[in-house]
Amino acid sequence: MIDPNRTINEIMARAKTLTGVDVFEGGVPDGWTPSLVPGTSQIRPYVILDFAGITEAPNGNQGITGADMDGYLQQFSTHSVASTKASARATNAVVLKKLLGFEPTNCGEIRPAFFAGIGESSTLADPARYSSAQAYRFIMNP
Repeated sequence: MIDPNRTINEIMARAKTLTGVDVFEGGVPDGWTPSLVPGTSQIRPYVILDFAGITEAPNGNQGITGADMDGYLQQFSTHSVASTKASARATNAVVLKKLLGFEPTNCGEIRPAFFAGIGESSTLADPARYSSAQAYRFIMNP
């Protein structure tokens, strides 16, 4: 049976096994302040995962016994934030290696997806912050 909440929890648990990186769902908690890389003025990179709702998968995944037996598609994005563009991209590459090919329970493997946004930057923060984004998709099986 399709359970998006369980799937999100599995993906978050996998992402949280990244070493030296804080991982959050949807945004950072109120009042949270990133720690600094020891001996530098740069923030320790952190990652935010944003999950979309489910949508219909290609017609080949639709059942004939009712909607609850159909296959669905879910997408999410990661935003790796760091003090430099290069560090944000490097962090996002580590996240990609961790998530690409992972198969949550009753789901197909996580694959890259198109993302129409760009990495964001803020030089107003002290230290400055840059983001590198990647989108993912996977099919949820009945």
